[in-house]
Amino acid sequence: MRIRCGLKIYLIFFGLVYGLATAVFAAGTSTSFYDLGIAANMRGDYQKANILLEQALIGDGNNPDILNMLANTQLKLGLFYESQKNYSKALALLKK
Repeated sequence: MRIRCGLKIYLIFFGLVYGLATAVFAAGTSTSFYDLGIAANMRGDYQKANILLEQALIGDGNNPDILNMLANTQLKLGLFYESQKNYSKALALLKK
């Protein structure tokens, strides 16, 4: 009985912490994903940076800073076509 009670308290606590963390993270998603993507890129974790920057792009698809950093990351991963496409889009947005 005591173990089950402890487990229930743990599960409730975990659920609250997870829910709060998700809500806080979702509040500024594109900026948060962008910042995390930059940090991952600087660590050399280009796969993770690519994923995070693509998530940031979903929140703000016309942000030349996100596009530029994503293109830079893709270039480091050898994704040349995707990199060129995102560099071109970033430059087009800057010309406007």
